[in-house]
Amino acid sequence: MYDTVKMRYHHPDRRLVISRLPDAQILRWKGSPQELVLGKLGSLRVIVRPERVDVSGSFARYHRGSNLETLTKSEMREVLDAISDALKVPLARAKVHAVHVARNIILSRPVGEYFRCLGNPRRHKVHTYGEESIQFTLGWRAMALYDKIAEMRSRRELVPDHYIGTNVLRYELRFLNRLPRQLRVKEVLASDLYDEAVYNLLIDRWVSSYSSIQKIPAVVNVISFKPVKQLVAAYALCGISARGGGRKCMNEIEVERFSGRLTDVQASRARRKIRELEQSLLLTQQSGVIEELDLKIHAEADRARESG
Repeated sequence: MYDTVKMRYHHPDRRLVISRLPDAQILRWKGSPQELVLGKLGSLRVIVRPERVDVSGSFARYHRGSNLETLTKSEMREVLDAISDALKVPLARAKVHAVHVARNIILSRPVGEYFRCLGNPRRHKVHTYGEESIQFTLGWRAMALYDKIAEMRSRRELVPDHYIGTNVLRYELRFLNRLPRQLRVKEVLASDLYDEAVYNLLIDRWVSSYSSIQKIPAVVNVISFKPVKQLVAAYALCGISARGGGRKCMNEIEVERFSGRLTDVQASRARRKIRELEQSLLLTQQSGVIEELDLKIHAEADRARESG
């Protein structure tokens, strides 16, 4: 489940840590006696400050050379021991303020088809990146869903043979900052990441966050509608779907509103009508791709708990 982690350890042996960082760079600010030392440990970024050392990056990539596969809690313990030995810092006592938990979901259809069936969670900001990535952000937390194989190819990374030709959805729950506050605990130490209770709590949050995403049903065959009003509404919903889904249409409405071609009231009414159409029980039925994704999200959560 683990990929990116950010942690800090207070009052290290600063000179010893710096000596363990090849090609370290020293930064000084004009008029200030303090300095920062920036270094790399494999794929991890290390910042040595006067009072603490910060370690951040993909712990999965550090351990495996790639972040295609994530780390279990037992693997996280091994990685922390290795980094602690490399830096001569007892990182088990470091305070964790950010962590990304993730799994790969193998799907039967291209990843983009599933994005069209995902609506917006309440109060979240939505960011789309082409047809292959979508992110929902709320404060210090984000859900990122993207085509993992497409991302690897864009970075010119080698795709393992057993993943070639597969549709791989990467779903990440990213705690971007203030992890203890989000988990409602006093503090989260690095050693807590391999504690079973904390590990299962993060898995539960991974599942519940996905469940908070609105699911857009499939359009029922328009021929089945007798009343003209329902028939017109069904055709309107088909048009929304053909144009790329409600989210894309609402983005276009926002562009029109921003340009002044639609008033705020008109844009609000149009968005509301799109939501009503997509959520209508008369016009829609449960989508097969959503049923598949729901089942596989829960199955991956079960596998993560079992693999430990």
